[in-house]
Amino acid sequence: MFHASQQIDLPDLGSEFVAYMLDCYAQASSVKLSLVKAIKVFNALQNGPALFHLLLKFMLINGIKDIDAGYSAFQKAVNIDEDYGYLWNDLLPIDQAVLQLLASELDVGLYTEKARLWLGERLGVDEISIPKIQNAVDRLRDEQLIYNGGYRVWLFEDERFRNWVCAKLEKHKIEQV
Repeated sequence: MFHASQQIDLPDLGSEFVAYMLDCYAQASSVKLSLVKAIKVFNALQNGPALFHLLLKFMLINGIKDIDAGYSAFQKAVNIDEDYGYLWNDLLPIDQAVLQLLASELDVGLYTEKARLWLGERLGVDEISIPKIQNAVDRLRDEQLIYNGGYRVWLFEDERFRNWVCAKLEKHKIEQV
């Protein structure tokens, strides 16, 4: 069905997305947050769905019931512009390795033998199976860290996060395999 599909541009997420996320937060916490305040916070996060999701998760974990207070605490806990350590440490090692491979922008398919060997080296095993890579991609997509940019093309939702991940590649270049 999708063999001849075309890449389409999707609209930026806005108030409907924020309202949906607030509804999910309310279901998980029984706390209703202000939509007006949440939209302002979402805009301050440069309309980044992954960061907004991470903020709400942070608030839920820490029992914060006000979006302004949550955003303030989140900014102190996570330097949004420079430090993605909080997000990174929440990921499984295979998810981290897949992100590093995607950030490398090398012309190596994600499911090729060369990529599987490189991922295996990063994880201390001989080779990673295709299903394990697919599971990592599914998790990363579900966490809104990557999206499908076309046939066999996976892109980062947040370019600043991609740049941060690139900095982790210095020791592990794919050409070393």
